[in-house]
Amino acid sequence: MLCGNTDDHARNDAAFWDGKMLTPTPAYDIYPQNRPGNEASQAMLIKGDDRASTLATCLAAASDYYLKEADAVTLIERQLTTIAKPGKRSARKQN
Repeated sequence: MLCGNTDDHARNDAAFWDGKMLTPTPAYDIYPQNRPGNEASQAMLIKGDDRASTLATCLAAASDYYLKEADAVTLIERQLTTIAKPGKRSARKQN
């Protein structure tokens, strides 16, 4: 959501299973893009009937993913810091 990707669907999410615990796999199939009006919705529902691509929606859903709200906020802050860092970008240039 932080990069404008809305193509999140069940085949784009995966996890490693070690027999006891699921661990998310690295992100893949991400297509960052600007959105007109800075509003977008996800392909999948996030919380109830809400598919709004907002941090508020993510925070509302945090407990559904066994995250405390404070932990979810920390994850979001970490991602924002990483995105804001200057340096190499691995995204392909669009032709």
